[in-house]
Amino acid sequence: MRPALIVRLAVSLAALISFGAGVIAYTSGRVPAGGNLPLAGVLLVLIAAMTRRYGIALPGNGFSSYVIGVMLFAILNRGWVFAAIVAPFAMLVSDVILRRLPWRAALDNAAHLTTGSTLVGWMYARVGGAI
Repeated sequence: MRPALIVRLAVSLAALISFGAGVIAYTSGRVPAGGNLPLAGVLLVLIAAMTRRYGIALPGNGFSSYVIGVMLFAILNRGWVFAAIVAPFAMLVSDVILRRLPWRAALDNAAHLTTGSTLVGWMYARVGGAI
């Protein structure tokens, strides 16, 4: 098995676990949903999608956007659980609908954003970061 495939599978598995943990945390009541959670989620997905749409094309096949800033706001506003749920939707909406990337590339990008956002948010919570 190629090393790149192993990394892709590990990141995808971590993203699925992160998303599932976020959904379970909200549905079980372990993490309070707070006011206007659906509205905040939809708005962040739309804002993240716009940052991906109007990003910066890099030489070769690269692309840079400010979607990380949106995920940072999600972490600071409501914690890693919220970021773990918002990240995959934000990336899929932006990459499939707005940027017209193939599903495989969009899912790969969504897995990386979800895993990264969850890990950073979780570490921030572990060191006692304020939300």
